[in-house]
Amino acid sequence: MIVELTDELVDRIAEAAHEVNRAYCLYVTEDYSQAPWEALPDDLKNSTRNGVRAVADDPRLSLVQCHNLWMKQKVKEGWIYDPHKNYLERKHPNIVEYERLPLEQRVKDALFGTIVRTMLHLEFDLILRLNEDYIKTDPGRKPHPDPFNS
Repeated sequence: MIVELTDELVDRIAEAAHEVNRAYCLYVTEDYSQAPWEALPDDLKNSTRNGVRAVADDPRLSLVQCHNLWMKQKVKEGWIYDPHKNYLERKHPNIVEYERLPLEQRVKDALFGTIVRTMLHLEFDLILRLNEDYIKTDPGRKPHPDPFNS
């Protein structure tokens, strides 16, 4: 991992990814079932946080692998497949193989991964810029360790 993945960073990225996906659902699929981040139950927030951590741990994770991790966690929590999403009954239409997901859901998965990877990249870029400024202010100082060679 190239940046320290603090709980605060995970939350910021998870909230951003959730809100992008929520906007996508509202405007593209007309799915109004997703609540704003602040109103989400903890288990749904934790599911998003787990997705952020999975992508951060392995940025090369494929969409199929991400979906399988999400689905495995849902099934472990007692969710089952049903064509109609029902939070209280723990039913979800996306508890299927990735290839069987509708295109709109596969795009949503791609958006999630893109947001997470982009925000991690921006965080790493900020660390690099701060490191360069740090060295410029005192040329005798050594840079922070190179995250690619640590």
